[in-house]
Amino acid sequence: DVCSSDLAVESFSFNNIRFGNSTIPPTPTDPDSLSIQEIEVGFNLLPLLVGQPLNIDIVVLNTQLYIEQDKTGKWLNLELPKLKEKSPINLDVNWRLKNTKIAIKPQGFDQPIAINAQVKGNYRKQEQQEVSYNIDAAVLGSEVQVIGQTIIETGSTQVDLNLKQLSLRELTSLIPD
Repeated sequence: DVCSSDLAVESFSFNNIRFGNSTIPPTPTDPDSLSIQEIEVGFNLLPLLVGQPLNIDIVVLNTQLYIEQDKTGKWLNLELPKLKEKSPINLDVNWRLKNTKIAIKPQGFDQPIAINAQVKGNYRKQEQQEVSYNIDAAVLGSEVQVIGQTIIETGSTQVDLNLKQLSLRELTSLIPD
């Protein structure tokens, strides 16, 4: 089992589920890890009755993620299951990641790079699958905002990158000698 604790349901109602603390610990072969304090999932089933998309709101609180680049240059080695059938339900999923702390360790670096982020996004499945996102992040003394939209089937992506504060001295430490 990958998770050190099951995704424990803390509360459940007609339109809300709250999951408690969950972690994916590092393993002897993969140092990546994930810790989430709480996940709140809100949903409204009524639109389904009239043929509208299922609206889902997900809030993920206090996430800590550590990702280390492996020797081949890959950041994550995920094997996601292939869906055999398309879902008959159209979805409209909004998500927010609040108080997210990410540490990434590029190959050859001694210390990880800390990133603090607030993330908002939307996944919409109708005729095509579309993801939109808004990421505010602080990394190495710089503040950036990424606003984008991706069509999953084609990979077509439009991204706007806004630099609110740029610390060149800190960022140049990432460039190898």
